[in-house]
Amino acid sequence: MPFIELRDGRWVRKTEVSLRQLAPEGAGSLPNLLMRQFKTTTRFQVLDTFRYTPAVDEDDWQGAPAVENGEQLEVRAQSTSDLASIPPCLWGLIASYGGHTMPALLHDTQCAAARDVGKTDPKRARAMRRRADARFRSTLRHESDAGVVTQWIMWSTVRVFASPPYALLALLFALVLWGRVATAAVPALPGAGVAAAAFLPCLAAVFIGAGLVSREAAPPGAPGTPGKNYREAVRENLTAAMIVTLILPTILPMLLSTLLTRILLMLADVIGFVVDAICATLGRPPVSGGPEYPVIESPARAE
Repeated sequence: MPFIELRDGRWVRKTEVSLRQLAPEGAGSLPNLLMRQFKTTTRFQVLDTFRYTPAVDEDDWQGAPAVENGEQLEVRAQSTSDLASIPPCLWGLIASYGGHTMPALLHDTQCAAARDVGKTDPKRARAMRRRADARFRSTLRHESDAGVVTQWIMWSTVRVFASPPYALLALLFALVLWGRVATAAVPALPGAGVAAAAFLPCLAAVFIGAGLVSREAAPPGAPGTPGKNYREAVRENLTAAMIVTLILPTILPMLLSTLLTRILLMLADVIGFVVDAICATLGRPPVSGGPEYPVIESPARAE
């Protein structure tokens, strides 16, 4: 189940991918300074086309389709990605690039296709996104060097955060559950009554939410029946929510410290931006600028 590329007229296994970092849009603007603390603004351009194929035999790779059952299996050259299939909040735990880069690029391509379809057919787009997440998990397992636990963490986060409302539900349930565990161990902790009272409603909300966000039919030509696909979608969403719940206590301190650091950096950037604006008004060089070097023209240019 490899990634493959066309070389000398024949599809062969692809072992590396070339990317070009693009200049960020709006660099230096105040909105960009604020946004980059909470969302990646750096984009990369893929320099070579490659595909993913479920086929194991190399002879079968030669007929590997770019699209199968409505699922995009080709990442085209010149396409762009922010390499954020690994959410920025997890970059302190899992790098945004590495052995999982090609699975992440394929996932980005499939998610982009789902967003395009979502403009006219939201239900089909949800199904495409679920299949993209499932393909991400499969390619991580077969084509990356990530450990088993890391694979499940990466998949569960992209699956849960495919629906922001459901992600909030899952995070709320995780906080209530671990709050309940903490207050059961230490009854004197404040909030014991709230955690106990909120546990069952939050648990029910997670199950109901999984059912609501799983209302999707299979894309045209996809195997299975609508009922089977619905049950699989519910199971996947619940599994992802439970994994997020289990890992939250270990990553929450990192998330909070990262959030605090990003807020402080954002405030420092705002102050620097304001000071630069004042310096520009007064006709003075900006404090954020580096030393200026003279431009030396070549003789040919000087002529």
